Formats: sequence, structure tokens, C-alpha cells
Amino acid sequence: MATLTTRATIKAYLQANWSSAPIVYENEPIPRPEPPSPWLMIEMVGNIFEQSSIGSGHPTTNRWIEEGYLLAHVHVPLGTGDTTASGLAEGLANTLRGVVLPGDLRLQNMSIGAGDPGADIGPWWRLTVRADFRRG
Repeated sequence: MATLTTRATIKAYLQANWSSAPIVYENEPIPRPEPPSPWLMIEMVGNIFEQSSIGSGHPTTNRWIEEGYLLAHVHVPLGTGDTTASGLAEGLANTLRGVVLPGDLRLQNMSIGAGDPGADIGPWWRLTVRADFRRG
């Protein structure tokens, strides 16, 4: 899981810059929109916390880098095709691409994966966007 600082910074950015579909974060209730309509589930994974400087005295005062990635699972009603999901995925990738946020948090390396039925959460088809991040 990404650090609280990274999670809060990305959440604030998305809240201010994304309104095309509701967003749910990890361990929040899954929406049941009526009629069924698109929504996103966001996960943030921290891969590494790496020391990037030495010689400043105590190790905690050196510069540390956090790397990881964000997964945005775009959900659309099952059987409605891929056009809406693809458009939302591309729109989200464009919203995140090249963004530099407070704390030198950079979003980079976007990819859109293969779609699949989200059988674990009901009648939804899912398309995932991945955005790598680096902070520090």
C-alpha cells in the first residue's frame, strides 16, 4: 500500500480534476448505481521506499524515494461494450499523464490493460488503467 501522504495527495488531485464517473477507494462501499452506470475503483500500491542520498547525518534526514503505481479499475455494466470504458480509461490516463503534485509526486508511465468481467463484484465489466508514481 502506498503511504498516507501519497494516497492523500492523489485523492485530492482526483477529487479536484475528475468528474466523469464516481470514484471509490479501497475498503469503501461499492456503489450500486441505478440505473447501472460507470464508476471507478482506485488502488494504490507502494513498491519501494529507497534512500537516495547519503551523508546528511542520521539516515532519517537523508532523501528517500517512494515508488509505486495506481490502478484505476473502470467498471461499466456487463454487456454494454467497451466504448464507454475505453473512453473513461483514456480520459483518466490523460488526466494523470505527466502530472507533478506537491511533495514532488510525479505520475508517469500510463497503460490501459485488458478488460475482463468483474465477477467478484457483480454484473460489471472492468478495464484497468495503471499509472506509475514516484515521490521524493
